Order: sequence, then structure tokens, then C-alpha cells
Amino acid sequence: MESNNITRNISVDMAIPEEVIRRVVSHAMTSVINATKKHDSVEISGFGRIYFNNKKLTFVMNKYKAEINKCKKKLKIKRSTATLKRIQSLREGLEYLKKRYELE
Repeated sequence: MESNNITRNISVDMAIPEEVIRRVVSHAMTSVINATKKHDSVEISGFGRIYFNNKKLTFVMNKYKAEINKCKKKLKIKRSTATLKRIQSLREGLEYLKKRYELE
């Protein structure tokens, strides 16, 4: 079920405007993301506990860095627009993670 369908169903069931439901969900998820910066887990009443895996974040960031290096080696052999775009995309992803989780 898509998020639009979920918010629409909740809206109809509770007689609350759909936009209000979207804002509440958005605020809750933003709060969860911000909480993971300080804590390894967050508990949402009536929903459960969400765990943030710092080791996985480190693994993903290292994977991005390795892929960037691999693409740079490809560029030395043959310059291609696709490889340049891939490097740019990986760098943006890496910068997003650093900014999002206030790293390095």
C-alpha cells in the first residue's frame, strides 16, 4: 500500500483532513531522523522501536568511497559521461550522509 493510500484511509477513518495526517507523519519521521543523530534507537508509542545501525552507515560510506575510486580508475582508461555522472551521484550521496549525520 502506498503512503498516499495510507494517509487517505486514516483521513477517512478518523475524519481528519489528509494534509494534517501528512504533516503529522512528516513531523514524526523528521523527529525520528533527528533523534538517531543522538541515540542508537528510538521508540514510537504504539508502533515499536527503530534502531539506527552506525556500523552499517560506516559500511555504506566506505562502499561509496570504494566505488568512487573504482570509477576514477575507469576514467583513466576511458573517459565517459556515464562514469562522470556516477561519480557525481556517489559524491552527492556521500555528502548527504555526512551532512545528515554530521560526520567528518
